[in-house]
Amino acid sequence: MAWLKRALSWPFVLLVLYFWWRTVRQLPLAETLAQVRGNEGWLALAFVMAGLYLLGQAVVWRRIVADLGERIPWPVALRAWMLSNMGRYLPGSVWHLVGRVELGRGAGVARASGTLGVVLEQGLQVLAALLIVAASLPFWPASSIVRQWAWLALLVPVGLVAMHPRVFYPVLSWGLRRAGRQPLPVSLDYRHLMGYTAAYLLVHLANGLALAFAAVALGAPLTAVPAMVGAALFAWTAGYLWILAPGGLGVREVLVTAALAPLVGAEIAAVAAILWRLANVVTELLGAGLGHLVWRWRR
Repeated sequence: MAWLKRALSWPFVLLVLYFWWRTVRQLPLAETLAQVRGNEGWLALAFVMAGLYLLGQAVVWRRIVADLGERIPWPVALRAWMLSNMGRYLPGSVWHLVGRVELGRGAGVARASGTLGVVLEQGLQVLAALLIVAASLPFWPASSIVRQWAWLALLVPVGLVAMHPRVFYPVLSWGLRRAGRQPLPVSLDYRHLMGYTAAYLLVHLANGLALAFAAVALGAPLTAVPAMVGAALFAWTAGYLWILAPGGLGVREVLVTAALAPLVGAEIAAVAAILWRLANVVTELLGAGLGHLVWRWRR
């Protein structure tokens, strides 16, 4: 059914964005955006945080691959991660992962190690994001959409157990044998995995601050920053798990607007969601272009 998922992905995104736009188009978005004047420093910080979020993901992925015994030069690693990352906007929501494995192979990373690196990267990112959402719950009113989905925090202890080597590797090896493939190499202990999780906490914090600083540039109070960081990671997790939305497009914007509207107003919430996406897309394009140029220069 892969063809069906590819066929539905972008129509789904466009449909979600259409209904979201119908909801917010009556808002004074232009007047809200004008509030950035005088607050350009906060908006610049939002773009800086988006860049750190992007770079941090590439750095942690390279560390994982290196700990698996596949050491590759920085320019090669950054190019492989940055270019493959753009594949997440293609229908199917898997091409950035496939591309990471294949570009890694071109850099000398064995397919088995590349696959394990991608699996660990994705699983630990979701775990780190849920940890931040759980930490933000006290800053939300009981009626908020984030508190209504507070049960997601229960996935944190489940994830901590599932990622333990005594659980994760046997289950993964069993699944590979069932698929007729060889078990993946095992060389990382729980200390390594929790270290990566801690690194992803910092990476996701930068992503959450990108949204928060964009909202502050529009006039949101600094006291709402902890909740806004939680809203960003709540929307990120939902967009990640909803496979019909390439790159979480549509889903994240809708959820951020719905979550932040009671805190900062619908106008600021909607424009902040747009600026957040813009910051991510701009830094992703710059990262892919600069990563490739650095790689060519070092060659």
